[in-house]
Amino acid sequence: MVLSDEAAALGLVNQVTPPADLLPTTYAYARRLATEVAPSSLASTKVQLYRDLHADVASSVRDAATRMADMMQGPDFAEGVAALTEHRTPAFGDPAPG
Repeated sequence: MVLSDEAAALGLVNQVTPPADLLPTTYAYARRLATEVAPSSLASTKVQLYRDLHADVASSVRDAATRMADMMQGPDFAEGVAALTEHRTPAFGDPAPG
């Protein structure tokens, strides 16, 4: 059994939230994902997580490196960098189907 403070100290979680703040914190995080993260990035992360369930560590690392290199060549990466440097919310295009 690992308590929340210990999980945070070990790096197993990125935040410990008091029970009364859990739902607002969760909604804020979801809102941030929906508005500040490229849909293509979220989709790629989801695919990678599912594939990694059935892969060895070396294959997972190679897959992650390939995905990152590919995504850094795309329009969402350029928009994300531009938005960050211009201190504005990114305007990502519609994600590709499939």
